[in-house]
Amino acid sequence: MQEECHTSDQYIKAICFEPLHQPMSEELARVCFAGTNPQPDGLDSDTSTGLAISENPRNASITIPIGPEPMVPPDGPLELAMYTAKFWSPGSTLRIRFLAGTDWQKGKVKAYAKQWCDYGYIKFQFVDSGECEILVDFNPTRGSWSYIGTDNRYFSGQGKASLNLGWIFEDRSEDVLRQVILHEFGHALGKDSMEQACCL
Repeated sequence: MQEECHTSDQYIKAICFEPLHQPMSEELARVCFAGTNPQPDGLDSDTSTGLAISENPRNASITIPIGPEPMVPPDGPLELAMYTAKFWSPGSTLRIRFLAGTDWQKGKVKAYAKQWCDYGYIKFQFVDSGECEILVDFNPTRGSWSYIGTDNRYFSGQGKASLNLGWIFEDRSEDVLRQVILHEFGHALGKDSMEQACCL
């Protein structure tokens, strides 16, 4: 269980959970949510916001109503929340490098992740060394998750995984492999909910 906090020492990472039943049933629901987690030595929200806007000026704060209905106090302004998007610049080529993994795991990522390039104005370049925007690991003890959008570059630049695919095993169906890879790469592209998919 994650608690939501709203301080300057927070970063956002989409954390996706799969029930830990053995044997694993593909029919069991997986849960994914974007939560805030304390990271004293990590990426603070001011730096995260600055990096996101520097990458893509359209990431500047978007004002949205709080709650399902706009709340207008009789003698006050509309209550609003500020949200900073973390989308990459349109037309960007994102370099993706693997921290670990088998050739089979890497092949699945290369085959399925590129499907995002068919629908978003973005390109992927898989590299074997050097700088990258997204650093992929396959640590099975850490689940499947990704930092949101431009935050990936901050962590990959430190040699830390920015996206983990802990559920990519040969005993999984192609449908499950495709769903997990596309889902986590959606977060890495900047969406923190399915509703944002149309914005890529």
